[in-house]
Amino acid sequence: MADKREGLGKFFAARAAGALRRDREAGYHWGYLQGEGKIHCTCSFILDTGDNETLLAMGYPEVDLDVEPLVCIIGHHNLPSCKGIATALIVDHKLFNMAQDQEATAFCQKCRKVVQAVPLEEAKSFVETHNKDCGSAS
Repeated sequence: MADKREGLGKFFAARAAGALRRDREAGYHWGYLQGEGKIHCTCSFILDTGDNETLLAMGYPEVDLDVEPLVCIIGHHNLPSCKGIATALIVDHKLFNMAQDQEATAFCQKCRKVVQAVPLEEAKSFVETHNKDCGSAS
């Protein structure tokens, strides 16, 4: 397998187009493709990794979450529309009982509040409320 630094696109996780579409509909932000010094998020946000340490210092949440650095950077788009800027993000999404049940974890980049392992609809409500109340641009 080629090294990521060669600039070839790399999937962070083995996901088919259908799974990517499902995760966008769920509001789940994660880096699905890396290459040529950029990481692509499910929301169409593209992070230029050239100055990654400075970007992380500006955006990493002060919460106890095990999340990939990409989702901590400010500038993500609202899902599923991929429009506007979001400050509250779903950062974990799990399916149970043959995809009948779903739970998610979300956090707000502005106020740093978190909901962990709650039903997906509750996490979506958290995201919607915080994107309005915490002052994100639409």
